[in-house]
Amino acid sequence: MSFAGLTILLRHFPTQDEVEDKVSSATDTPPILDSAMNELGNLAEQLSLFIQKVPIETIYSSDSYQAIQTAKLLAEKLNLKTTQSILLRNIQRPFWEGLTNSEVRTKYRDEFETWTERPGEVHFKNGESIFDVRQRVKQFNQQFSEPKIIVTHTTTFHSFLLENFDLDSNRAWDFKPEMYAFTVLYNGTLWGLNTRNLDYLT
Repeated sequence: MSFAGLTILLRHFPTQDEVEDKVSSATDTPPILDSAMNELGNLAEQLSLFIQKVPIETIYSSDSYQAIQTAKLLAEKLNLKTTQSILLRNIQRPFWEGLTNSEVRTKYRDEFETWTERPGEVHFKNGESIFDVRQRVKQFNQQFSEPKIIVTHTTTFHSFLLENFDLDSNRAWDFKPEMYAFTVLYNGTLWGLNTRNLDYLT
């Protein structure tokens, strides 16, 4: 059985920005929380069982610090390689970054409401739209077709699923990545959404 195109998506471990409900930068990000180490063992165990049957060699991540940290912690446990790609960065929202969601809601009310209700219609000033992130995801998929693990960000996660199912970008919020859970895509199908156990997939 060929596993080309199989992708395991995992959102990066949480950071202090999430504790403070802040919008993180697409590039300059804080380290992951120490508490994330409590989940590392189970995640590594599930992936270890999976890659005994599926020939995965590399964990890809964005070049953001918390994504690199997450990928390297897992790679060390699994004896895999890590590779960073700017194509996997989170969406760029320069004027929102560093603000809490409450501050964004007050300062950029109309844009925030549109982002919440019709995200595909928002193009952040000096930044990106979901369409832009989808183009990056498409480029990444064209470059790397082997079975792989990807440590990603929330909007990038949404974009992988939008591309996989060829959905309108306004449906981005149909899928939500859960912390410490895997989403598995294979040949246009969804093998698992926010699953914590990969045994049944092989």
